[in-house]
Amino acid sequence: MKFRNAVLASVSILSTSLISTTTALRGAHNKRKALEEYMPYDIEYRSIDACPNGSVSAIVKDYQGNPIVGEDVGFLLYQQTVGKSYSGSVATDANGVATFDFEAITLDGSSLWCSIAIDNPNDMAPVQNVPCSVNVCEVPVPPQITGFTMVNAETDRAVFPGHIIDGDVIRLAHVGDSLSVIADTSGSVGQVQFHFDGREEFRTERVAPFALGGDIDSDFGPVAALSRVGKHTVSATAVSESGEVGPTATVTFYIEP
Repeated sequence: MKFRNAVLASVSILSTSLISTTTALRGAHNKRKALEEYMPYDIEYRSIDACPNGSVSAIVKDYQGNPIVGEDVGFLLYQQTVGKSYSGSVATDANGVATFDFEAITLDGSSLWCSIAIDNPNDMAPVQNVPCSVNVCEVPVPPQITGFTMVNAETDRAVFPGHIIDGDVIRLAHVGDSLSVIADTSGSVGQVQFHFDGREEFRTERVAPFALGGDIDSDFGPVAALSRVGKHTVSATAVSESGEVGPTATVTFYIEP
């Protein structure tokens, strides 16, 4: 009798344990199923460096690792330092890959941050928002003349703050009669070609600062004609190391006693 009771007790404990285990497994399965219904996809990303354009790809798979075809993937890319952003939606291909292409933007050595998201079937909140970084090669800035600065060649200093502009009147009594003009530049500049008072190719400067009268380590040489009263015109064209020619900038001013 005691043995029979012991066996019945053991069977009861085993049955309870099996029921508990089954309930737990069902709970885990239902939880997993609910999770997969709400968040059915998995996203990875890969970045592709390219010049002059860039792209970033998202690979969308289900939880079994199978590619999801025809799923719209939203891309948002933003570069805070330059305040530019790009966004778009691309459908995944037969391999579950969606690739978003964007025009290159000049970077300052930092990365372009982006987020990738897909919507769940019920169009609720994004299933995933994947942060990523895309390293885009720097786009060279074209050579450009940004303005002209007049300097006293004896002191090697600007005669007044800021650029000279069309119509300026320069009085020798105030600034001296040993003068030169610097072409201020931006971008990748290998040389600056000067034209002065109708003389083409008056001077070519290949080392900054690019001065109309030349210089040796910023010790500027005077331009004799700038000591003469009258109207003067300076034109300058910046050329990059690769030979790209920028727009010509011109300034006309007047020298008075």
